[in-house]
Amino acid sequence: MKMANAVLFSLIMIASSLAGCTGMEGGQGDPGPQGEAGEQGPPGVQGETGPAGADGQDGMDVNESRIAQLEAELIIMTELITQLQNDILWQNKTRNLSGATLRNADLNIADLSNADLSGADLESANLLWADLRNADLSGADLTGGADLTGADLSNANLSGANLRHADLRHADLSGADLSNANLSGAWIYADLSGADLSNANLSGANLRYANLTGADLTGADLTDATLAFAYLYDALLDDVTWSNTICPDWTNSMQNGDTCVNNLV
Repeated sequence: MKMANAVLFSLIMIASSLAGCTGMEGGQGDPGPQGEAGEQGPPGVQGETGPAGADGQDGMDVNESRIAQLEAELIIMTELITQLQNDILWQNKTRNLSGATLRNADLNIADLSNADLSGADLESANLLWADLRNADLSGADLTGGADLTGADLSNANLSGANLRHADLRHADLSGADLSNANLSGAWIYADLSGADLSNANLSGANLRYANLTGADLTGADLTDATLAFAYLYDALLDDVTWSNTICPDWTNSMQNGDTCVNNLV
């Protein structure tokens, strides 16, 4: 959008320059009042003859050359606008990938923000550092070790998605909807602040050092999960399944009455 605005501004400037080159001369103004005659002075010394004035045709040649240059620039800008329009059309098409088969796809650093990837097959896909902000990945298949390292999934919809054994290290999942998602065996050293993990399957997941501030883990299954050094301040932990879970203080839930609620450090 910024580039399109810059192109339009350039077109306006070129059009203004063309108008300046081809504008009509102004009309002659009314004559001013005649001044009083002064006293006659002594005769002056005759000066040397000055050089001949430039041919008026030279000025016209310069003007026509400038017009030709501006017209050439206008053609280039028009072609650039056409290219921008095609790019925008392509981007709009790529935003709808609902149900698409993208197995093993290389989407490294791809911009998929706001994209509809609901129900998409992304098994073993490479989404390293991809931009998936506000994307709809509900019901998507991200199994097979899909690589989401460093991906921005803030406010994304991953409800019901299958992320079994997915790599989510350093990912941003703040505000994401992971309700009913399967994250069993996933590596989730990530920002999950404010995320909805209600009824999520986190069995065997590695949540070491994860930020779960204000996250909703109501009804989540944390069997065999590791929460060592995880931050769970203000997290909702009602009806969580704690079974052989490594608590944030490195103790085992089995040593704490099958819970980590009092060992969140």
